[in-house]
Amino acid sequence: MSQTNLTFDQAMEQLASITSQLEQPDLALEKSIQLFEEGLKLSKYCNEQLKIYTDKINTLVKDYDDNESDEAL
Repeated sequence: MSQTNLTFDQAMEQLASITSQLEQPDLALEKSIQLFEEGLKLSKYCNEQLKIYTDKINTLVKDYDDNESDEAL
């Protein structure tokens, strides 16, 4: 599943799964590198989504504050 088809929560669940797998002492080096790379991509995706959500929340709060100010006048 590509990251663009994942919800934020699904991506975080995959990151948790990858972390658990990487903690296994008998994991082959090649598999470790593959999982690490996938984890980096998921982490980047999650950070991008958080930025989008943060910007949206800030916009909503600003719009709400602006509307409250207009109503006070």
